[in-house]
Amino acid sequence: MSGTRKKQTAARAKPAPRSLTIYDREKYFDATFSAEERDMIRARIMAETGFEDRYKAIRKAFDLVEKAETELEDRLNMYPVPPDWTYIHLCKQLEIDYKSFERNIPKLPIEPFYVFVAPLFPQFKPVTNKYQISIQTNHLHLAFIDWIDEVCACGRSFHGFACWDRFEHVSYEEGARRIWEFNARRQKFTSSPLRIVHSRD
Repeated sequence: MSGTRKKQTAARAKPAPRSLTIYDREKYFDATFSAEERDMIRARIMAETGFEDRYKAIRKAFDLVEKAETELEDRLNMYPVPPDWTYIHLCKQLEIDYKSFERNIPKLPIEPFYVFVAPLFPQFKPVTNKYQISIQTNHLHLAFIDWIDEVCACGRSFHGFACWDRFEHVSYEEGARRIWEFNARRQKFTSSPLRIVHSRD
């Protein structure tokens, strides 16, 4: 009898599993969406607002998304946060099944963009403040737009956010780092003395 009571007490004392929070990062933000899927989520959020007037529903949904984004930026000290994180967080607060919108279409690799952009900016060097990285990432953003225009095979005459979303997430900071490394190798090569060896030496 006492043995049974001890087992019951141990079972009751077992702590409940901890709920995930935004600080769990990838475990909490556990889905990725295409631009089309985000449009469907926005429509679902608009429906949640209860407004029959489409304009009012759009304004309210935009306000909710903006508040969720600001909350994540402030609490995670991260700017900008990935758009998918914002929608996942808001859907969890509104108890919307966001995973039902996820089709898991494989993303195209972004590595070719980093290879493409590496030799384009010989003037780039490691930054020392946020203003310098802001300028470099702006250049990379424009280069990314040009690259998408060249490689995207969707058939559209204009390649907007939907086309960008077909590829893996692009990090302009990572692109800048690749350029710094490329420029360092280039400088090392050009500054090294070359000895010309003739066939008759």
